[in-house]
Amino acid sequence: MFSLCNVHRTCALQDGETCVFCLSNEDKEEEYGKFIKKCGLQVHYFCMLFASGLCQRGKSEEHGIYGFLPEDIIKEIRRGSRLKCYCCKKKGSTIGCVVGSCSKKFHLGCGRKGGTLHQFFGSFRSFCQDHRPRQMVPISDRLAFYGTANALCAICMNSVEARASNETLRAPCCRNSWFHRSCIQKHASTAGLYFFKCPLCNNKEMFQNEMLEFGIHIPDQDAAWETEPNAYNELMERYMHCDALLCRCPNGRKYNRDGG
Repeated sequence: MFSLCNVHRTCALQDGETCVFCLSNEDKEEEYGKFIKKCGLQVHYFCMLFASGLCQRGKSEEHGIYGFLPEDIIKEIRRGSRLKCYCCKKKGSTIGCVVGSCSKKFHLGCGRKGGTLHQFFGSFRSFCQDHRPRQMVPISDRLAFYGTANALCAICMNSVEARASNETLRAPCCRNSWFHRSCIQKHASTAGLYFFKCPLCNNKEMFQNEMLEFGIHIPDQDAAWETEPNAYNELMERYMHCDALLCRCPNGRKYNRDGG
């Protein structure tokens, strides 16, 4: 019998603390999801989401681990113990390419390094490097950077390759706009579902749909700045300092006749 306990995230994984699915101790929440220790198991949240033979059968997220029952997780681990990862050649891979004719299996971390794509909506599909969806880039965008092949990422303001690739994304709502995938993911993780939009034109629906299609995780949560303690305290303060070049008040620049 497995007991239920509160889900919590470790800030730094100790030696020997590895995910039961990918067998890694990576603690990169944007790439692997939360690292959860519960019910005698240690697992990355995203590894559970994309495990091909694992379903959420819990009545709510409080049952098991975010709705994944411990007995189902163990069953999926046993299934994966017979499957070899096409990237690292080791067994234990539980994620498979969604294309029916493709037999490639992989661990989440191995797959990401090898160029796989994972969609965080619907049935949470995974694609291998060969079958992953790729953005269609208009000829006008390609010609705009002819001879340079570089644009400016509007998030980090550094150079970004102006072509469709595993590490770059193009905004569907703005012409000639390119971003680093890592920058877009950090933006989504910080802004959350309700504030994640194009950094250039503020388009929300088209931009979110495109980013979801090409593997960006948009958490259903408030923006980070909304949950920060005392984030808006400064808005409640009145500015009381005279900034004139020559202040004529005999009581000094900080004197306020109404407030003392």
